[in-house]
Amino acid sequence: HISFNTHFTRVGIEPTKTTPGIANLSGVLNMQGKQGSLDLQSDKTSVRYDSVFAKPLTFAAMTGKVAFQKQTNDWLLLFNKVRLANDDVVLNLNGSIDILEKTKPVMNLSASFVVPQLKNIKHYFPMKLFAPDLVKWLSAAFLDGQISAGTAHIRGNLQDFPFTQDNGEFSIEAKLNNVDFHFAPDWPLMNKVNGKLA
Repeated sequence: HISFNTHFTRVGIEPTKTTPGIANLSGVLNMQGKQGSLDLQSDKTSVRYDSVFAKPLTFAAMTGKVAFQKQTNDWLLLFNKVRLANDDVVLNLNGSIDILEKTKPVMNLSASFVVPQLKNIKHYFPMKLFAPDLVKWLSAAFLDGQISAGTAHIRGNLQDFPFTQDNGEFSIEAKLNNVDFHFAPDWPLMNKVNGKLA
């Protein structure tokens, strides 16, 4: 089998219908046959996933380790202390993604996060997986404020999201600070809300 270790800089991968694309990826690649690992040391890296996110996501820093293994026609990715950061959000990610050839990925991911710019959080929701009414609400609900600490967990096939048939799990908790919140068009604006979202 093929084995090698190499540094790489500003590598790009084009997206497909079922897998995300990435631009400006840098780090160290270790390959051992059908498995290997990436030690990420990237900046100004963009992730494009047209079937999940409305727009590409760009991060000023991307660090951590991603192990990968080829399984027939699928790829298993294991995330260990992966950190994504920009002015809007700081995300720490652990867990796995099974990228399948003929369907959307199966995820088992846990994350902790901080959101200094809550007004921009809508860009980081998987809007393409949500119903149109929820997309409209999320796009207008959070006007200002921060999340000082949060956790999230997702388990299941993205094809089944939001898991209304008990075929997966999605949970989120967040501590809100000074949030300006617009619940509905005929409701008054709520200013400087502090509390816990779950």
